[in-house]
Amino acid sequence: MDHNSMDQLSYGLRCELLDAYGTWVTDYMDQGHDGYLTTFMFNYIPGNSKSIIGSMTKDIEQFYRTLVTRVVRNARKAQIHQLPKLIALPDRPVPKHCKQALQDVAINDGLHFNGITMIPERSRLDCELDDHVRQSGIYTDSRYTRIRHIDVQKIKSRPGYTTGYGLKWLKRDATAYDNLLILPVSKSELPPKEAREYAPSEPTHW
Repeated sequence: MDHNSMDQLSYGLRCELLDAYGTWVTDYMDQGHDGYLTTFMFNYIPGNSKSIIGSMTKDIEQFYRTLVTRVVRNARKAQIHQLPKLIALPDRPVPKHCKQALQDVAINDGLHFNGITMIPERSRLDCELDDHVRQSGIYTDSRYTRIRHIDVQKIKSRPGYTTGYGLKWLKRDATAYDNLLILPVSKSELPPKEAREYAPSEPTHW
């Protein structure tokens, strides 16, 4: 089913779809992957909602391309079970979360991405993903990305429920499916073995 038909689905069917993603995450975790609820907050991005989401998506894809090089030595030759997995969706603050930091609500009208990141059992990472992201400034270096902050919390129980929370905007708005991001992409789009650590040779100017 293509994305354009998703806005015709009933609320019940959208809930079933969300449950299916929860099962997908649960299955990978049962196979040994560690799952993390991952929230991406961004610096100010000009434009309308569509262009803003497009810019955010590109930066999350860059986050993933960098993460891959930390998890496996050669992403192009790795099997799918050896690669990190990421599923993410735009989200906005809701009233019950109004105690969030003012900048998280005000910047980009609160638009951000929530998702689930899964790290395979055998990984080059020498620590948990939350520690890795916190210790490395490379993922939020403003010279190369618009990502301002990445909140990572390890999923210790109820992965299906946590996935539903992370992708909750799909339940509220059927058109959100058009912006659903699932990685990895095809092997041809993964970084080659000799790829640079992260940044381009010159800073990108937005």
